[in-house]
Amino acid sequence: SPNTTYQAWIYYPPRNNESWQAQFKYCAYQGLGEIDFLEGATIVSRPYCFLNSQGGGNSVFRSDSVIQFSPISMHLPSTEDGVQSYELDTAIRLASELRLGAEAFREFDLLPASGLAFPRPGLTLSAIPITGLGTGRSLNAVLKANGQTIGFKTPVLYKRSMFQIIVAFLVVKGDEKRLVIATHNGAGGENVSLDFSVNTAFDTFRI
Repeated sequence: SPNTTYQAWIYYPPRNNESWQAQFKYCAYQGLGEIDFLEGATIVSRPYCFLNSQGGGNSVFRSDSVIQFSPISMHLPSTEDGVQSYELDTAIRLASELRLGAEAFREFDLLPASGLAFPRPGLTLSAIPITGLGTGRSLNAVLKANGQTIGFKTPVLYKRSMFQIIVAFLVVKGDEKRLVIATHNGAGGENVSLDFSVNTAFDTFRI
């Protein structure tokens, strides 16, 4: 955008006899920030879960051809604290699996967590605002159902490598639908709450 300074890493700089032009692609964040919409909304789909390690310019950089060269985390909710998505650089290989290659984005069955409400169809939501926090790329809130915080458990990768978990589910309120997308970066084995104050980002998106 105009009057904005960007910083970038160039892994393979030009040789002395070359000159390069850098071109940046940028997609404006599409999250709606509708905390009021989530109040009283109902989950109507199962949760969809993906594990992602597609950081910026990393060595493990293979996935489906459509997203291979467009790090998906650039378009998702995020926080300013903790591990950032551009630092991620590992194959998505569970601790119990044999070597699978360099896959950096894969679907996964979401795991329930003790003491947290699993995001299942039929739950009616409430969104509790958190004051004094925010990045502009997440709702500054805690998402609950029947007084219990929504959440899940993250799997553990080989060598406890850092990765991003992405969880999405469809909600309705009246005649309108929204996709809720949440992200959390970590080493796995965590009970993750949909709570911005513990470095979990989530937001609503049009579908």
